[in-house]
Amino acid sequence: MAYFWKLHAFSMAYLDEIDVGDSDDPVFYAEHILQPRLTARSKEMLPQFPEPDFRVDVPAAAYALPSGLNTVGSLLDRLSICAVKEWFFRKGPGDIRAAEELRAGLTTDIVASLAMAIPDRQQEQPKVTSHRSEAEYATLAEAYCDLMEIHVCFWEKQDLSYGSKTYSIPTESYMRFVKYGVELNVRRAHCLFRAAQHYWDQVLLDRPLAER
Repeated sequence: MAYFWKLHAFSMAYLDEIDVGDSDDPVFYAEHILQPRLTARSKEMLPQFPEPDFRVDVPAAAYALPSGLNTVGSLLDRLSICAVKEWFFRKGPGDIRAAEELRAGLTTDIVASLAMAIPDRQQEQPKVTSHRSEAEYATLAEAYCDLMEIHVCFWEKQDLSYGSKTYSIPTESYMRFVKYGVELNVRRAHCLFRAAQHYWDQVLLDRPLAER
């Protein structure tokens, strides 16, 4: 379990140096200002990524157990979302209590679930769209850092979607905004699949060839 708290700490450190601003053109801002900042931050943080420092011996029977939505990929997704949400709480005035409750509650549950996760047999499930992710994600670190990028962008996108600014965006810009959200979601799905692959490749002592 300690490893996943290290991963959470890494997530918070990743976010600490990010400058999230505001713009009269939030679509342009998300795509052309925030995204490059996040990409640069990922490159800076890659050497600091905490690689798994443990190995797991999973009984053969465990491979037949259902994992449902509690796959490592899905749980890492939720862990990164919680980190982003906590960070935004801590940035806002008077939200420290909400941040602490999030960490003590949902984040703690996710960490515990990750510690008890078993290898899943799911295949990558592509989104029903013509968009495809070309990202390779050669390591767990690359996949997780991109997941952090995606969720910061999602948070900004959600803020815009639920805010009053949506109604003032020109139609063409709004269509770009929607397309950008689709592209982020496709990236995210591929990212989760690759993150889980890399995680199990690193921690499993003995993995059946059919599961490699």
